[in-house]
Amino acid sequence: MIVRFGGAVAVAAVVLAGCSASEQIESSAPTSTTTGALPAASTSAVTTTSLPPALHVDPRITPLAELDPQEVCKIPDVTPDGRWPGRSGFPMSPDAGDPSRDLCVLVVPIAASDSPFTEADRGRVERAVNGANEYFRLQSYGRVGLEVSWTDSIVEFPGTVIESGWIASSPRFDRSFTIDQAIELMGDSDLDNFDVLAFFAPADKRFDFGTAGTSGMQREGLPRLRTLMGGMVISSWSIFAHEILHNWVGSEDLYSFVEPGTHYMGDWDIMANGRGNLELNSWLRWIAGWIVDEQVRCLASPRESTHFIEGLPIVSERPKMVVVKLNDNAVMVIDSRRTVKWGVDSWDTDAPATLVYVVDTSFHHGRGPLRLRGTLEKPADSVESDGVRVTLLESSPDGDLIRVEPSL
Repeated sequence: MIVRFGGAVAVAAVVLAGCSASEQIESSAPTSTTTGALPAASTSAVTTTSLPPALHVDPRITPLAELDPQEVCKIPDVTPDGRWPGRSGFPMSPDAGDPSRDLCVLVVPIAASDSPFTEADRGRVERAVNGANEYFRLQSYGRVGLEVSWTDSIVEFPGTVIESGWIASSPRFDRSFTIDQAIELMGDSDLDNFDVLAFFAPADKRFDFGTAGTSGMQREGLPRLRTLMGGMVISSWSIFAHEILHNWVGSEDLYSFVEPGTHYMGDWDIMANGRGNLELNSWLRWIAGWIVDEQVRCLASPRESTHFIEGLPIVSERPKMVVVKLNDNAVMVIDSRRTVKWGVDSWDTDAPATLVYVVDTSFHHGRGPLRLRGTLEKPADSVESDGVRVTLLESSPDGDLIRVEPSL
């Protein structure tokens, strides 16, 4: 129900069931409960495929016994913790969620006096939420997704969009006060069983925002993790998934806060650019536990070795990444991208590629903790950086055979 007080409309003591207790899903293939359709450009599906025997059992592959324990490559984040759940090193931030189980999300529509939340807006949000759920089912290899509930009414702000502060004054405008006000207007709603409050404003062309974090009002029984989206972006599942990743996994932004237009991972990561390749990188999947230790080939320092890495989207137990430790807070990571559900590089080509990037946890959120060093697209291609040379030896539809060695 809704009640009015002081000219505002608030949700009063809404008792919500929340989400059912869920365990981590052990699955050999991703599952999805989504009913919403994704953008037309995303039409293919992730499938488990048979590997050509000659590649993943190639005799040149360095035996596991000659590699180092994965713990050696789990570098810590050396930037100070702040008011925000992001962390690009191990362990995951205690302010993030629990990526080993479904994330329990409460969707809260909000409106201003001159910007109503309509049925069309609800449809837009449903598409975004359903698409994000499918995305997480695939990125986690079927382990987890979103369990979503909606409030039974709209939280209405008493003022106009201008009076409510929904018009941004700068690109990095702090919107935590909007979330705080929405929580106040919700009254004594029972929110104990939710992990995230996801606030959605109408698809109004006068504003456009998406944000996430743990800042703002705190009280007993109130989820610390929140997202806020408004304007035409509310129909975007990729932007909603990007914001959820901040909260759920503690993923840091991989675009620059100080150099507009700079994407530190190019067009190869959902945390860098929502219009390019929408895969989540292997490093953050490892931190989340969606890639397990047994799928990581670790080198404590650059040395000559040969590795097979399977295409990142493919569901199996084979190796997904090579990690080369550079120093106490930096590693080089190599993973393999393939043309499946989310494309590879929607700007110009769908060709597969091997990515080489560096994780340096001394760089803070929005300052490039992950930085692309180059891509390998055909045999004999090499990337040389940070004292390491990575060469693509052979490639198949399912993965790559690469050589790692110290650079001269």
